[in-house]
Amino acid sequence: EKQKEIRRLTNGLALSDIQFLKSIGHIDIIAPFIKSRTNILIKDFASQVDVFGITPDYMETVNFNLKSGRYLSDLDNLNFNKVCVIEENIITESGNKVLIGDFITIDQEFFMIVGILKSKDLKDEGSEIKDIQSINKRIYIPLNSSSRYISRSMLDPEIDGIILKVDDVNFLKEVATK
Repeated sequence: EKQKEIRRLTNGLALSDIQFLKSIGHIDIIAPFIKSRTNILIKDFASQVDVFGITPDYMETVNFNLKSGRYLSDLDNLNFNKVCVIEENIITESGNKVLIGDFITIDQEFFMIVGILKSKDLKDEGSEIKDIQSINKRIYIPLNSSSRYISRSMLDPEIDGIILKVDDVNFLKEVATK
């Protein structure tokens, strides 16, 4: 109860915003995310990286390429599965000792690696990420798992952002004003 009360006091986004967006029309994809700066441990390699709680739609909006394994699924999100997709540079930094099926510790919780993303080149045509310091150093987990297992302040918004993909660019202004 208290958590819900505090969250209402913040100016951030909430899951209820997604329901509203679904009613607008001309939106093909609605991809909410939660971003946390979190400690990880992969075997004997410790680091601090950005961990994104996402839905499977998120991967469609940012043009990631899978190197091996699989993306996160709707079932992973629905079941609060402790699974993750990791970007290739984290594996390189850890000494290339990481395989699909290995476990890593994220915020003191064990998650199984189910996918590895190819590194993105900032010069790539489809590259949407411009944050140079954290490029290719991110871990993705199901949105519901992030809400349940990753530590956040009670004052943080329920979700940190929503990426939208509209069906026709001509309706972008209309969608934005609603």
